[in-house]
Amino acid sequence: MFLNKLCCLVLVAGTLVRCEAKIEHHAVKNVDCEDEDLSPKARRLFCAGKTNIIALTTSSPVENTMTPTPATPTQEIFIKPEGPITFEIPGTTQASWLEDELPECSELMEGFDDMDACKNSTEPEPIIRWRDMVFERLINQTWQDTQIKIHQNSSIGGVLLDPLMVDKLAGKTPTLDISQSSMMYSADLKMWNIQVHGLSTIYLSEVLVTRAQNLYDLDMKVVFSFDKLSANGTYNLNGTLGGWFGTSFTSDGDQSFDVDIVNATITPRVMLDTTDESKFDCGKNGDVLITEIEIPFNYDDISINFANLGYGYNAVINGLSIFILKTQEELLVSFLKDSIKEQVNSLIC
Repeated sequence: MFLNKLCCLVLVAGTLVRCEAKIEHHAVKNVDCEDEDLSPKARRLFCAGKTNIIALTTSSPVENTMTPTPATPTQEIFIKPEGPITFEIPGTTQASWLEDELPECSELMEGFDDMDACKNSTEPEPIIRWRDMVFERLINQTWQDTQIKIHQNSSIGGVLLDPLMVDKLAGKTPTLDISQSSMMYSADLKMWNIQVHGLSTIYLSEVLVTRAQNLYDLDMKVVFSFDKLSANGTYNLNGTLGGWFGTSFTSDGDQSFDVDIVNATITPRVMLDTTDESKFDCGKNGDVLITEIEIPFNYDDISINFANLGYGYNAVINGLSIFILKTQEELLVSFLKDSIKEQVNSLIC
């Protein structure tokens, strides 16, 4: 008999129990568990627990093709405050120049020092203003949309920013024609073919809009930053160094120049106030006036190279660079004021 017993079914206490098959040694030895044609039933009966069972594997591991879901960037949770957000401006005192040399009374010893020849300075109360959070967020939101367009097109309002062709924008040649005189030098400088690089990297680093607590004025400041700016072009320079009895210098014709500026900022600031006859000499009482417009340009470091002009003329170069930046700021402010006055005459005196 091939098998002593394949299986038995015993009915015990109404329960159907399956008895395990007992397999003889010689039968197991005759079964080739590696035979691909072996039936599933025989494989289940004779090859259970065998280490030579054929493993069904793929030729290469199957990778998980599901794209992992990127982490959602953390977003600022906006919660409206219950009250106004305040901004403090340190108070200022108007001490007489006669008191500047007097020591503080608190620093003297009574009975030993002259207590009549001292001053009692008090810390002035800070000026409390309210921040206009709606206006600040509006500026931020508007700039985000504008910055995306600048990064995509390297232009704004149809004007190419990288590089910015200053001559084309100015509409004249030479673009800059400057004469300056001081105790140390006098110089006549012409510059043209000016290109500015890096303007498309502009980003908004600070917005501050504050109001008086009676809400009758507005002070708005916006800081635009550039990590690095550079400019190049052509110049022609003639002048004297050392006053009337100094030596003359020249660039010997048209030469190239380049400028590198690190951590530059442009900080437009506009202040509006309601007309008060006791404060202003123009406008109708109660009208809104633009009382201040500023567009200062600042930087951490500047490097200027004028070809064919030695290092001995650094004082001239530095003086001219400061003069150029200052005059261009003033020209820009004058242009803005004239443009506003042309459109809304009553806003500016």
